[in-house]
Amino acid sequence: MFCLSAMWHLREHGAGTTVLYLKMNTHNCDTLGEDPRTEAVRQRTLTLRTSAPAAFKQAMPVLARKVDYVQVRYDREWEEMFGVVMYGKPHVTLTDAEFQALRHMDGQRTVSEIAAKLETSRVADGSQQVIRDLAERGIVDL
Repeated sequence: MFCLSAMWHLREHGAGTTVLYLKMNTHNCDTLGEDPRTEAVRQRTLTLRTSAPAAFKQAMPVLARKVDYVQVRYDREWEEMFGVVMYGKPHVTLTDAEFQALRHMDGQRTVSEIAAKLETSRVADGSQQVIRDLAERGIVDL
C-alpha cells in the first residue's frame, strides 16, 4: 500500500464511521520501537562511531530515535543531575559535557562543529570522544 503500511490502524463502522489513523514520524522519534528502520539507523551509528576520524567528524549527531526525554534533576544537596530516559528504561545519568553536547545537537551541526563549541566553552577536552560515548550508549544517532 505505502512505505511502512504496517504503521496504520483502521476502524470501520465504529459509531457508524470509518476512521483511518496514520502515524507520521516528523520528529525522527521511535520511542516504542515500531519503525523497522530504527535498527538500521542504530547499526549505521555504530559503524560511524568506529569509522575513520574524517567520516566521524562529518557525521551529524541527533538525539537517538529511542530517547523519550532529557531531564535535569536535583539530588539532596540541590546539585544538578542531567539525564536521559529511553522509553521503558531507567534514567541514565549524563555528565555536564554530555548534556552540553546534546544541547548543541540540532541536526545541522557536524561532530567537529559541536566538539569545537564544547572546547571553546571549556566544557570538555576530547569532546569528540564525548559524542562517541553518547553514540555507543544509544543516546545519539549519527
